[in-house]
Amino acid sequence: MNTKPKVSVIIATHNNSETIRECIDIIWSRSFSEIEVIVVDVNSTDGTKDVLSEITAEDHQITYLADSIVSMGHARAPYIIFAEPEGYFSSDAIEYMFLELDDSPNADMFTFDTDCLGSDSFGRTCEDKRTSI
Repeated sequence: MNTKPKVSVIIATHNNSETIRECIDIIWSRSFSEIEVIVVDVNSTDGTKDVLSEITAEDHQITYLADSIVSMGHARAPYIIFAEPEGYFSSDAIEYMFLELDDSPNADMFTFDTDCLGSDSFGRTCEDKRTSI
């Protein structure tokens, strides 16, 4: 990416080989394109690393940090979104968040719910996560 992105989307993943590709594809298919995606893999053992290696070989706009716990230092955008590999955003969620924050210079945080693709690496379903948070 040659220009500085407006939003950095950071995805922390652990054993999400079945959902990580769809999560990234959904983020890239959004109406708001001034983003960068940073995927931080935390010691996956289920093939997630192989999937991420394939994705980053296809798309050089994705930063993949293998076996890492450091992510924010790689973000270049003024706004950061932390996304789960089982969740996904509606078509205009990232753009909406950016515009709302840009219009609210005193805001420190903006939150919204995402829909889930399936269970996470701990076996929690979307409903489990909603009731436990």
